[in-house]
Amino acid sequence: MFLIQYLKSGCLILFAIVYLLTACEVVELDSAGKPIIPMSAEEAASLANLEPNVIADKIWHDLISDANKTSVTLNELEQTKENDKSYFVKFKGTIESIDEKSKSITVNLNTGNQIIPIQVGSIIKGNAIRDASSLLSFDQFKNQIQYSRLSKALNKTGVENIIKIDGSSVGKKVDVLSALTIKNNQIQDVVPLNVQWIE
Repeated sequence: MFLIQYLKSGCLILFAIVYLLTACEVVELDSAGKPIIPMSAEEAASLANLEPNVIADKIWHDLISDANKTSVTLNELEQTKENDKSYFVKFKGTIESIDEKSKSITVNLNTGNQIIPIQVGSIIKGNAIRDASSLLSFDQFKNQIQYSRLSKALNKTGVENIIKIDGSSVGKKVDVLSALTIKNNQIQDVVPLNVQWIE
């Protein structure tokens, strides 16, 4: 009798250990080594009650993860691009020049085949980050005004999180993760999500 109870207890413990091991989920880490915890359905539904800058901070790590998973190369973009649609795109190039006009700053990046203007100033045009992400939809928000303000908050967060680029950066090579929009078959409204120096 004792042996049977002992075996039952042992089986239960073994089952519990196996369950715990299989229930573990691998969590991605951000650039700072912190875990990226995906939004729950309840959190996604509650976005309408938050200020746009709070939403931007709340979803930023999820958005970067989404961008890394769904981004395309410039060659892939050329084959699949559609007008009035936004994409996450990765590319490399050399900083050829920097145009500064008041708060609007544009970094002109030479990829070898084309010059891509990247917005890095405090004034950012377009909705590329918001519209490229699969995490966001208009239905999650109260109205168009809140949805528009979110786009501005995401643009601001994007530029605040990249490396500093100034006149001394001309001639340096960079690896860029961006959001951009296709208009009239042309790349426009490019916003960086991550920029890294290439040695």
